[in-house]
Amino acid sequence: YGLALFASSGQDLFEVVEAGVPFETHIAAGTVPDLFQLAQLLDNQESAVVALVDTSTLRLFVTRYGHLDEVEGTNDPNTKMYRKRSMGGWKQMHYQRNIDNNRADFARQAAVDIEKLVNEIGAAQLVIAGDEVAIPFLKDALSTEMQELLHDDIVRLHIRTPRDDVQSKIAPLLAELESNEAHAIADRLLEAVRADGLGVAGLKHTRRALEYG
Repeated sequence: YGLALFASSGQDLFEVVEAGVPFETHIAAGTVPDLFQLAQLLDNQESAVVALVDTSTLRLFVTRYGHLDEVEGTNDPNTKMYRKRSMGGWKQMHYQRNIDNNRADFARQAAVDIEKLVNEIGAAQLVIAGDEVAIPFLKDALSTEMQELLHDDIVRLHIRTPRDDVQSKIAPLLAELESNEAHAIADRLLEAVRADGLGVAGLKHTRRALEYG
């Protein structure tokens, strides 16, 4: 874990920032704070929403500064747990239809809560974890915008999985997403540099571009 401390007697300031990844040990004093490692952290750790779901419960997690924090989700105490039992004939079909309808209703509400959270924090990625029954319902309920943020891999986890275990399972996916995004940015830069000056590379040319706004 990393810890950043900022203090100023003149401004009556003492702020602490905790991170889920280590910082390089560094002490700086002056009229301007040294924020390089914090900027690097924000650049390397894009926000993501992780949704852990079964057919009646939704748990939502958000990545912040390398941490995975759980936030409040859709946990309706009136939601029932449905178990399939043998009935036979049209009664069996009707019973299963009711089960599917209730699961679809819950998935639609879960999708609304997920999209609201994604928009609130400006998440760049969405990861779904849960059981094999609930996940298809939730994927179908997601909007087109959420589908575009959704990671292709689905993580199989029990709804009561502890937060630390959720983080350990999700961490490799998030690292892969960060790596893919970094490569995509580099590719776009190279294409822009080669496209008749639409992009620049090197200290001299970059500084000049910034000076010209």
